[in-house]
Amino acid sequence: MPVNFNSSLLPPTLRGIASVDQYGIPRFWATIWIDVLKPTMESSTRRKHLTALDRLYEACNRQRGREPGPLDRRG
Repeated sequence: MPVNFNSSLLPPTLRGIASVDQYGIPRFWATIWIDVLKPTMESSTRRKHLTALDRLYEACNRQRGREPGPLDRRG
């Protein structure tokens, strides 16, 4: 689920919308894609893309049923 991190306690580079798992931990590859490869994306577009990525993560989790999710698992 996309979550908006806008706390004034966070540095500006860590504020914004992020995709998190059921425990509130940012999803690794979704974070890399949105923050590194698409950093200038508008907030509304970012939310739409992260929502679509969340659906992909959920589908993979249902199919594979493993923790951590199969898309972020390394090795």
